[in-house]
Amino acid sequence: MVLGLVALGMAAVAEAGFAPYKLVGEVAGAVPDLAAQVETAVGGAGFQVVGKFSPGDKPDAQMVVICTHPMVLQAIAQSGDNTGFAAGLRIGLWKNKAGKVEISYENPEYIQHAYFGKKVIAQLASTVSKRLGDALATVAGGNQDQGFGGNLEGDDLAKYHYMVGMQRFGDVVTAGEFASFQEAVSTIDANLAAGKGGNKLVYKIQIPGQEMVDYGVAMDHERKYLDIIGSRHIAAQPYSLLVVGKKAVTLHGRYRIALHWPELTMTTFTKIITTPGNIADSMKAVCSK
Repeated sequence: MVLGLVALGMAAVAEAGFAPYKLVGEVAGAVPDLAAQVETAVGGAGFQVVGKFSPGDKPDAQMVVICTHPMVLQAIAQSGDNTGFAAGLRIGLWKNKAGKVEISYENPEYIQHAYFGKKVIAQLASTVSKRLGDALATVAGGNQDQGFGGNLEGDDLAKYHYMVGMQRFGDVVTAGEFASFQEAVSTIDANLAAGKGGNKLVYKIQIPGQEMVDYGVAMDHERKYLDIIGSRHIAAQPYSLLVVGKKAVTLHGRYRIALHWPELTMTTFTKIITTPGNIADSMKAVCSK
């Protein structure tokens, strides 16, 4: 199916903007119970659930369920480079001030325009987004399909940076270099299992037919910056570490945080000035030999 969508999508140009998140609905209930319902719903819709965790270890207030889909993985395998950062589809459950649980998801159209750039398959991104929203609607009792968190056009996402002098998608941080792909994966697996550097495994996605693995990593310091910049964007988590061949890379914090919180003011950004460095250190610890 992806091959059929490529012909349509490669030439597609996004005229309208995309929000980083889609709100499906607000429901009453316990966050862990609703997360279990989300797992069942997306699993029944053809998605593969690969992980679940509570950023900042607050399971009664917020959780993230991560899944993937064969069409997304095939597109990544065809496109290569660092498009593997798009492998995990993130679903957020966040209890708001009214006591309702907001069910939202990281918008595949937003992310794929940012991570695939000119290689984006627009039709694929919109198809995945619709299927995910429809699946989550069975838990939320309908789909509000309401974008939130900002709005950027596809062409702007492909070259996004927060401001002049700050990093773009291609300005990755090298977290580790290894003698082989197998050494990279075995080293990272062992370090995450041991909780090295206060980091834990959330998910691991192997890209079919490629020496590429996308890791979702829970960091022990993420609660500090989420409490400052806003946990409603909980579907931004966890942070990704991507192994491509003999190298492990991660997106620069000044790029990824800005991409997922594009409305963040410079005043607020300066309050987390040490966070990009802390993230890089966490990923390097995961890759240390």
